[in-house]
Amino acid sequence: MNFLHRAGRALGLIEHRSQTEGATIASDGSILPPARSRLGATVSPREALTLESVFRAFQIISIGISQLPLGVWRRDEELSPTPSLVRKPDVNTTREAFLEATTVSLAATGNAFWRKHSTRPGDPVVSLEVMPAHEVSVWADPKRPSRVLYGWRGQELTSAQVAHLQFLRIPGSLVGLGPIQAAATGLAGALDVRDYGANWFNAGDTPSGILTTDQPLNADLAESYKTRWKETGRGGEVRVLGHGLAYSPIMLRPADAQFLESQQFSVTQVARLFGIPAGYLLAAVEGSTETYSNQEQIDIALVRYTLMTYLREIEATLTELLPHGQQARFKVEALLRTDTKTRYEAHEVALRIGLYDLAHAQRIEGLPITNAGAAVEATQEATSNA
Repeated sequence: MNFLHRAGRALGLIEHRSQTEGATIASDGSILPPARSRLGATVSPREALTLESVFRAFQIISIGISQLPLGVWRRDEELSPTPSLVRKPDVNTTREAFLEATTVSLAATGNAFWRKHSTRPGDPVVSLEVMPAHEVSVWADPKRPSRVLYGWRGQELTSAQVAHLQFLRIPGSLVGLGPIQAAATGLAGALDVRDYGANWFNAGDTPSGILTTDQPLNADLAESYKTRWKETGRGGEVRVLGHGLAYSPIMLRPADAQFLESQQFSVTQVARLFGIPAGYLLAAVEGSTETYSNQEQIDIALVRYTLMTYLREIEATLTELLPHGQQARFKVEALLRTDTKTRYEAHEVALRIGLYDLAHAQRIEGLPITNAGAAVEATQEATSNA
């Protein structure tokens, strides 16, 4: 049993369940994947995270988002300095930690909840707090069905006090649907395969071999031979068979014992579920090739079709909390142009055609504004004010 599995059981994240009942052994001595024992069952986010591929998918998504710069625009001009609500949404932690907690909550449960804090009731929001999604209950107000209420730690809160982010909205549902909830059966199968392989050698009901005969054999005689076989010798001592008995040991290849092909398929399923390129999870997809020349396209697809699901939800919710006319926006340019050479070439073209100035390019790269960049920025600001 691997370390993560033992730790999960010790912490109560994985329930103990037999994985060796009904073992099927093929004629060549290999063992077949276990039957699904959790069909229709739910899988908790904590249990799903004990799968290495799910944990890595969460890590890739959260790292990709938490490292992105986040700014505020008004009439296509970026505000400087960035408003404090976007620069540091939660005054008690870093912006990176706030974005990571929000992203993980969306991926794990399909929902993220921000508790809004204001200086006085009715004043603008000055700080946000990520509420643990498993502690929040959501229901419609019986008196006003269009009004959504939230319960958290004994408090009844309204949408004026809580910002509700959703991964996938289902019409008629008050809560969002996340990857783990949508594919609970598939993840349960992956857990079964992993646990079955881990428990194979520890299970007491797994035979080391089979005694066979072509002679008539009743139950009492079979039990007698079984008892004599177990009692006559240990280790490498010679055993003598009779009455036409033959012994066939069950020889398992390591790949068979750990269900490597089944586990590889499970990793591919997880990659598809979370929208992660299979190569990021070290999973090989038959018929696909990843080279340096197409790696940039793979990275762009990750941003456009996976990370954007989270980025747009966070951007839209922050924009709702900002003064009218201001828009929160992630700066994804660095991820879309992954290598330094490509990014700098893009900056060169943009500067040459006047798309933006040197100071803006320096901000995109997270570099300090040089004298030349500051001078250009000051000139443009003076011109716009005039």
